[in-house]
Amino acid sequence: MPLFSSPLFSSPLFSSPLFSSKSPHLLFAAFLFYFFCTLAHADIVIGQSSPLTGVAGETGSNLALGAKIYFSLINDKGGVNGQKIKHVVLDDKYEIPQTLSNTKILIGQEKSLALVNFYGTGNTAELIKSRQLDAAKIPLVGVYTGARAAREPFTPYIFHTRAGYHEEVQKIIEILSSLGITSVGVLYQDDPFGEAGFNAVKASIAKKAGMALLAQATYPKLSAEIGNAAAILAKANPQAVIMISITKPAAAFIDQFKKLGGNSQLFSISTSNFEELVRMDGVGTVHGLGVSQVFPFPYQSTLAVVREYQALMKQYAPDAKFSYASMEGYMNAKILVEGLRRAGNNPSRDSLLKALEKINDYDLGDYRVSFIDTNHLGSHFVELTMVNQHGELSH
Repeated sequence: MPLFSSPLFSSPLFSSPLFSSKSPHLLFAAFLFYFFCTLAHADIVIGQSSPLTGVAGETGSNLALGAKIYFSLINDKGGVNGQKIKHVVLDDKYEIPQTLSNTKILIGQEKSLALVNFYGTGNTAELIKSRQLDAAKIPLVGVYTGARAAREPFTPYIFHTRAGYHEEVQKIIEILSSLGITSVGVLYQDDPFGEAGFNAVKASIAKKAGMALLAQATYPKLSAEIGNAAAILAKANPQAVIMISITKPAAAFIDQFKKLGGNSQLFSISTSNFEELVRMDGVGTVHGLGVSQVFPFPYQSTLAVVREYQALMKQYAPDAKFSYASMEGYMNAKILVEGLRRAGNNPSRDSLLKALEKINDYDLGDYRVSFIDTNHLGSHFVELTMVNQHGELSH
């Protein structure tokens, strides 16, 4: 197609008599002006694939919400270096093939500059194996997994913002050891996520003299079919049971385990949403559950980053409740935007990657993260919380 017959020239800018075929040089200069002004004000597309429906739908939706409130703030302030952010979120239902398909769409069709808030151990591991990130040289900030399989060997395009499962489990085992607990059981999902957590429990217990793994049981991914697992662990009835589970299977297990007479002290890693557990099982059933957390407590405004999060939730999502998942999504978005600021006026995937790798000891608001070019494990923060008699979380 000849340059001047391009559809671009249907713009009113070029319909003026001033720009006629008799003045091609002026017409070409106008084309350049139009083209580069359009580029300068294009949206920065940020892609996200998370479960918005299915067994992990609530958590995935909250991850997206957390990113949305921060991107909304940035856009209302004029964008990043004058460019607005377009946040494209696709539902993968926690299914690996859909995550891979969504990523292809986000990179190719949507032309995302970066990715944010992906979900799942197996999903992330298969994404790494597919080498889609490497081929596109596109950074991904924040994956909802703490498994070593998503971290080792080092993957240069993923920036991790949560502590590893081994760090969460180690914290729980330290607490159990200090309480004199000697027998432990484990419930875990039958997939790479569950296996990663289970292996972390075994490794931590092996370091504690006098502590033993008394029983273990699995449940299938994408289901809450835990009847057999509840029966196994209730029969063994160890002093404590650690759940390597997402929310809905955990709720089903707690309910059935206690109905079968199990009275172990129950603990979960951060992949369970305590509010949903309380809603599904009731306060009386969930009271006393210990939950490890890898992001700041979102319900008290003691840290500056939490105060900002709460204010943005009230402004942009006034009907939504505070949650760890939306807190995580918001913080990942904030880290990504800081990288965009440092990448300059016309960021590329490569310049953004390099900018993110220079986020060293960055203060999000009384909470710091650090990345370097050879280490993308940004945080090792872990604390233990407990569901109190009012169905609230204490820490």
